[in-house]
Amino acid sequence: MNPRQEVAQEAVEALAESVKTCGLLQNLRGLQDESGKIGIAAVLDGRLTVSYHKIAT
Repeated sequence: MNPRQEVAQEAVEALAESVKTCGLLQNLRGLQDESGKIGIAAVLDGRLTVSYHKIAT
């Protein structure tokens, strides 16, 4: 089992509820594209990505 590809539904539910209730501190990364535009991105693992999608829907 690759934890980045297969995520237990219970873990997603618990993490989504925790993020909804408490929020999430996440390291941010600054990016600059070829045109010079600067943006910010957060690097998420598979479980956080699925949890964020669950919260958003």
